[in-house]
Amino acid sequence: EKDIIFFLPDNYYLQQMQEDLIRLIGKDNFLVFPEEEILPHEQLMPDLTTMSERTKVLTELVFSLNQKKKIILTTPAAVFKKLPPKDIYKNSSINIKTGTELVIPELRQKLFSLGYKREEMVEAPGQYSIRGGIIDIFTLLDEQPFRIELFGDEVDSIRKIDLTAQRSKLQVDQITVPPFANIVIDQDVVERAYPSLENTYSKAISKLAENNQQEEAAYLREKAKKMLEDLKEKHRFPGFEQFLPFYYEKTANFFDYLEESIIFAVRPKKMEQLTHDHYQEIVETHTRLLEQGMVFPEYLDNFISESEFKREITKNRVVDINSEFEHNKVIENDIHFNTSSLEPFHGQLELFSEKLMELLKKKYQIAITLNSASKKRRLKMF
Repeated sequence: EKDIIFFLPDNYYLQQMQEDLIRLIGKDNFLVFPEEEILPHEQLMPDLTTMSERTKVLTELVFSLNQKKKIILTTPAAVFKKLPPKDIYKNSSINIKTGTELVIPELRQKLFSLGYKREEMVEAPGQYSIRGGIIDIFTLLDEQPFRIELFGDEVDSIRKIDLTAQRSKLQVDQITVPPFANIVIDQDVVERAYPSLENTYSKAISKLAENNQQEEAAYLREKAKKMLEDLKEKHRFPGFEQFLPFYYEKTANFFDYLEESIIFAVRPKKMEQLTHDHYQEIVETHTRLLEQGMVFPEYLDNFISESEFKREITKNRVVDINSEFEHNKVIENDIHFNTSSLEPFHGQLELFSEKLMELLKKKYQIAITLNSASKKRRLKMF
């Protein structure tokens, strides 16, 4: 009845779990919330694949696309970065219905604020195209894009598109266009952030100058000018994510997007150590960059703290999956699973069959997982 969240220590364990689940339940039956390898202060645009995967998870959590409960794999490092408030993420979506007015310039501006990119022809999520009175939009809510046909400024029809044939298919009455980017940024957000950001830059430059760090002050002055111009004119630019605390009155985190969930903490001792190391690295990076005049004191507000992570994760029911238990330690509701490795059969199905019969006689229940369709066919034929 609840969503299941697997917290893995790092990307190595996450990839192993991902491969196991692909074999067990198929790649379409779980989601991955990956870590962003780019830190907010780095003047680089987010990796499109990573951003798409993260946004897909948020979209599923916010819009509850179906009643099926979700399985999500992630790591502590992936959830340290803060997010826009859940209600802003939800309320910023665009609802398009047949028979209603749709003004193209306003739609274009709104799609830009949600992170969509205009293309000649849509081929992947996050893209849209406008050709006269025909608008194609590819969201994360569906495996196919939608085609909206206008009659004047009125929505005449909405259909799914077959990407291969570029033909319209199933007709629907309405669609929801959710954000494609982790951060929703429009003119209102810019107008709220700009004065505060300008004032913060001014204070930081003055402090560097007072400390006789003239070179650092000059660098920050030039950077401030460029960043503020880009914020006003482009909204999205390399490094814009570092200003998340300025965009909204209050920020959120990954846990705020969850309903009541069951969290499986895999190898919790290792996860706790890696969580500590990751947050210490964030703090040390902040301290170094602050001394160089490259970030604000508020930069650390882009992340939840180590103590916040521990507090948030324990708000849910947590199941520790630990292969490093202490034999003499009594833990409430502790369940031990004994495991052993099977000897290799080297493709000899007769030996494999004998082992299965031996286990069945001992009243074992047996589940067999295979990593290819050819092995499945061979086993069936045997």
